[in-house]
Amino acid sequence: MNYADFIPIISSTLTTFPLLDRIQSIQGIHSSTTITCKVDNACKERFINGQQLCTVEPLNISFTCKREADSIDIRVVEIYNKIFNDTIQEEFTRNQQCNHAQVAGPCGNQRQFLNECRCGPLDRVTKPSLRRQYEDQIIFTILNIKQKLPFQRTFNITIFASGGLHGELVLMVKLINRLKQEGFSGCINLFLIDQIYADNIKFASASTGNFSLNWEAAIGRNQALGQFLTEMALGLPQTIQVTSHVFGDIDDYIWRLEKDSNFDWHCDLLIGADTEDNGTNFAKLQSSASRTNIPGIALAKFHEKPQLCLVTPKGMEVCVPIQ
Repeated sequence: MNYADFIPIISSTLTTFPLLDRIQSIQGIHSSTTITCKVDNACKERFINGQQLCTVEPLNISFTCKREADSIDIRVVEIYNKIFNDTIQEEFTRNQQCNHAQVAGPCGNQRQFLNECRCGPLDRVTKPSLRRQYEDQIIFTILNIKQKLPFQRTFNITIFASGGLHGELVLMVKLINRLKQEGFSGCINLFLIDQIYADNIKFASASTGNFSLNWEAAIGRNQALGQFLTEMALGLPQTIQVTSHVFGDIDDYIWRLEKDSNFDWHCDLLIGADTEDNGTNFAKLQSSASRTNIPGIALAKFHEKPQLCLVTPKGMEVCVPIQ
């Protein structure tokens, strides 16, 4: 798929708390597919020269993806088929300038601008069945929530993202497909937290002086984010909308979790990307976000055998072997 001729932005806004007036512009990537982007700014209290002042700071970028068609766009059909058949690793390339010990970022498994870590048992090339089981366990957990709450029309999923976004794309494509099969109709709020997004947010905020945010400003130099949103949007069913909220710092995520009373930020599941031990971030989130009701965090654990563990808010671990 050639992204050089592909600029997928639909509508753009800038908001702050309290909400500012919005100016919107409409463009399209396809007659049936739209992506909406906006920068959310926060008025935070700071002590400046001995005075407590409110300073407006960029908090996150939000992208909303939706379609008016149920068939997968022809431009991503081959990619989706390989994701469903667990053969997407056939599309991977490797950076030959990296040594064997370098496994993350640009030295990971790459597909155009996207990449994912070649981390131990979850390396999709050498351990495809383990990677599939890891993703299936996460999807099973979310489907369990749906079964217990059959009338819930919104799922809020937070991922301490890898930044490369390939693993996140595969997980979302599989999850959306299963939810469609289950007859789900509603919205998935996807919260991506990674330091790599901090520059995106600053650049996008600096580009909104006229309250207009275009695709280039929202994506900045992060072409992986653009590919992730585009490929996900082009495969959405008509009944499911995805809004991705991109944060560059967990403290900003917690701030909005506590301060934004206009939105239900209840989180259904936190996911630790790949082999990263995000237990510290999870504990920080639990202790800071008093309004939340988070059932647990899914973390890949590697001791003697690989496991996918659900960590409860009280610190208990329920682990399932990845065989």
